[in-house]
Amino acid sequence: MYTAAVLNNISSQLLRWIMRGTVNLESQGYNFGNNLPHHMTINMGKLDVSLNSKSILSCPALMKVSELRFDHDLGICAAPVDEAIALRMDDSDPIVQIQTINEQPHITICLKPGVRPVTSNELLAISNAEVVKLDEVYELSGTIQEIH
Repeated sequence: MYTAAVLNNISSQLLRWIMRGTVNLESQGYNFGNNLPHHMTINMGKLDVSLNSKSILSCPALMKVSELRFDHDLGICAAPVDEAIALRMDDSDPIVQIQTINEQPHITICLKPGVRPVTSNELLAISNAEVVKLDEVYELSGTIQEIH
């Protein structure tokens, strides 16, 4: 179980389109695994109320990305999330920054066969990963969910 900002289908397809238009890793053996890209992890388990208010569950989420990172040795590509916000409907402060357990919040986009999506955490920690700056900041949409 984990809590995440789960991308809607349009945002997931947009990330695939961006990757294909910039580095096309599919031609180098990468694939979209189990419906990647899928989410930005917030925390493992139920929503951690020491990180975020319970009021963000089921709320819309907006995530901004401006680059892709990949490493052929690790066999993974991810988009660091520059900013993630929840749009709360029941609060006087309708916009709240989403806090995550990851030092660098991110969305796993694609991977080579046999590579687990959690490897994205390693990718974002290494300094020699290839970085592709995107031509603009893309805004992705999703919903805050607990995934069982």
